[in-house]
Amino acid sequence: MYGQHHPLPFDTGQAERIVWRFTAWQAAWLGLGLFLAYELGRLAPLPFSNPYWRYAHATVPLGVCAAFGFVDHYGTGLRLFDYFRSWLAFRRRPRVLVWRRDVHEGD
Repeated sequence: MYGQHHPLPFDTGQAERIVWRFTAWQAAWLGLGLFLAYELGRLAPLPFSNPYWRYAHATVPLGVCAAFGFVDHYGTGLRLFDYFRSWLAFRRRPRVLVWRRDVHEGD
């Protein structure tokens, strides 16, 4: 054992790739999008004869979930889902409104 080198892992700053080239969160979002697309296509097929257009509306949940998993907000660098979650927390916070007397009101 003495003299053997064991390289220590280091933080590269990148997320670990779990499935193919996707991180765990990206794979989870894609899995949720595929599940919702399958359920929407199974429950509500449109009355078109062309099979491509018949299930075209089922791609909407997949697109939304893919946007939540892959798109970053340009101003903050957060993922889109994290940005919307923080925006909702900001909008729903308890607000304290304080009335302040204007300096020129008594004149």
